[in-house]
Amino acid sequence: MTPIHPPATASETRARVLRLPLLSLAGCTLLGAALSAHATEPDAATKRWWNHVLGLSNDSLVGRDTGSPEHRRALEYVIRILQANGVKPAGEQGYLQSVPLKSVSMVMDRSKATLARDGKEEALGLLTDIAGPVSLGLPPTLSGPLVFAGSDNAASLNVAGAILVRLNPPRLVPGPTPAPPPSPACPPA
Repeated sequence: MTPIHPPATASETRARVLRLPLLSLAGCTLLGAALSAHATEPDAATKRWWNHVLGLSNDSLVGRDTGSPEHRRALEYVIRILQANGVKPAGEQGYLQSVPLKSVSMVMDRSKATLARDGKEEALGLLTDIAGPVSLGLPPTLSGPLVFAGSDNAASLNVAGAILVRLNPPRLVPGPTPAPPPSPACPPA
């Protein structure tokens, strides 16, 4: 038979209510102490690596855009590290190697995106409502049905002749999800 307890007094109820958080706090403190006992202090190589990460990701380099003064400072930092570690230069100019780069940018005042539906066109704001890669060789106009892939890689979707709508850019390097197959270019309208 279950014993019957008289109703708790207000002070007993407060004591019970306070006991649970205090026991939880004590348990968390003991768990934290146990976990920190197994943590290791980073070794010298790890600390050196982390210092390089901090140096190259520092806000003072403001993005290190190619050709910028900040990019040059990051480049000089890496060269100093290579020299300090005895790495011999093998570039055209010491550690440097000329690489031709092409810059492609969208001409905003000559670019537009509209969504046509039910005979009506709605202007989309570039970089606010719509974004896409700027690349050479695209036709001046794209027209076709929209196929929504979300965050999927679209491998199972029929995208021939369609414009693929994604929530994120396709993965171009190996990772958890395979890169989507290239979709055929949409014919100009």
